[in-house]
Amino acid sequence: MRSSPLCAIVVDACIAHSAGEAEHPVSSMCRNFLETLRECRIDFAANQNLLAEWRKHASSYSKSWFFAMVRTGRLKSLPEAKDRELWSAFGGEGCPDSDYRRISEDLHLVDAALCTDKRVASCDDRVRASLKTCLHLHPPVGDIAWVNPKFAAETPLAWLRQGAPCEDCRLLKHYAPSPPKTTP
Repeated sequence: MRSSPLCAIVVDACIAHSAGEAEHPVSSMCRNFLETLRECRIDFAANQNLLAEWRKHASSYSKSWFFAMVRTGRLKSLPEAKDRELWSAFGGEGCPDSDYRRISEDLHLVDAALCTDKRVASCDDRVRASLKTCLHLHPPVGDIAWVNPKFAAETPLAWLRQGAPCEDCRLLKHYAPSPPKTTP
């Protein structure tokens, strides 16, 4: 019998797409993230929308990783659209159109995170910044810990090895997007 998981993390399909056998930095960082998650007592949480994205975009490596997680009972399958208030919160006044478009494409990640242990892994910092911008529309979203595995500065592997704690510095409500890069 396996020991109880420490927590469950929602892993965006962009990680499944990027994690391959190539030695490209993003590919190897995403692959290392998935491998470390599998080695730790952390489950993979996904709703039906996210599972469909994984089926469509996953690399060969990620498919193999996914089936290993299923075989060992480490997939936490979630119902769809559980938080109706969440789904209605971002479509109106107070959320700029560009932010709304980004958020609406990945709201299923947020929904899944709020249904489980409030943790998301994604390479999409644009949606993370948009969620931060529109946080006032649904404050519970601010309590989600969000990590980007392609940024070593966010120490994603160490975070997993520590049990993926909801540290203040990882919460959406404390996220400070990097300023846009300017060219001289």
